[in-house]
Amino acid sequence: MGGYIGATAVGLTTTAADVQGDITSTDTTPELILKNTTETDADGSRDGKITFKGEQSGGEESTLAQIQSSHDGTADDQKGDLIFKTNDGSDGASPTERLRIDSAGVTSVSGSLTLDNSGQSQSLVSVGGGSTNAALTLRGSTGSAYAWQISSNAHVASALEFTRSSAVGNTTFSSPKLILDNDGLKFNGDTAAANALNDYEEGTFNVTLTTAGGSVTLNSVYNTMSYTKIGRQVTIFGLIITSAVSSPTGAYAHIDTLPFTSVNLTEGSGRSGGGVFWWDGSNAHVKPWEISEGATRLSIYIDATTITAGDDFYFSCTYQTA
Repeated sequence: MGGYIGATAVGLTTTAADVQGDITSTDTTPELILKNTTETDADGSRDGKITFKGEQSGGEESTLAQIQSSHDGTADDQKGDLIFKTNDGSDGASPTERLRIDSAGVTSVSGSLTLDNSGQSQSLVSVGGGSTNAALTLRGSTGSAYAWQISSNAHVASALEFTRSSAVGNTTFSSPKLILDNDGLKFNGDTAAANALNDYEEGTFNVTLTTAGGSVTLNSVYNTMSYTKIGRQVTIFGLIITSAVSSPTGAYAHIDTLPFTSVNLTEGSGRSGGGVFWWDGSNAHVKPWEISEGATRLSIYIDATTITAGDDFYFSCTYQTA
């Protein structure tokens, strides 16, 4: 049997009204109005609730869920919240808040948020976590692919982690594939600070070429080189051309303006070396180069007396920085 409220408004002024069956409102602008008559500006006051109850198999009455509106803030204004609550199984008559929309339109979710488009060939996204971490989980709705989780503080303190599920179709996450923390980027569950990738940089630097005696002047249009730094590895590139020489002597020619100081390790394990292409105007040569530990100098093994104006030197040299 259903109760019916037609075009004429019906006011229920008793503290409790027991309406059996369904309630239907038929009108051009039907609405349900709940008015709290307490005059107050307290936060959470002026509230009104719709409570959903049911009976268990043993006849016990359960409060399953509530929808509540209340005042947002403490000012004498009209701001309101809309709050949704559900019973977690042991809440009794006081369900737990799960979602709140405040007066600014900000939606807050307590617990996990799941967007499920199963059967639509789309993805399932869930947002959740514990008291100290938050997680975003992405997985296919068919269970035929690995799931991925982006989380904070899940395995490493103060870190953002990217973790793949342990198997196809499940959401068990153990060892992160990528960790981002104060040390930099770490891979495949490695948490060692020394193994973090902490820098990427590109730039240019001006070059001078010096010898033990005399001098070598570079063409001002060809005295700039470039570099790329990835973590501790630095690679320099470029072409420099001499424009004038004044009785250069010695067994080396030096570039003393490397963009970063080389690493200083034991037993020479931080040294770098290779070959520099040299065009003397008539012939091509390859001359050895080396960078010692803790230095900003690159040394080319060349008889300085053989360097002439108009010589070309091409570089592609890699070394480790500290």
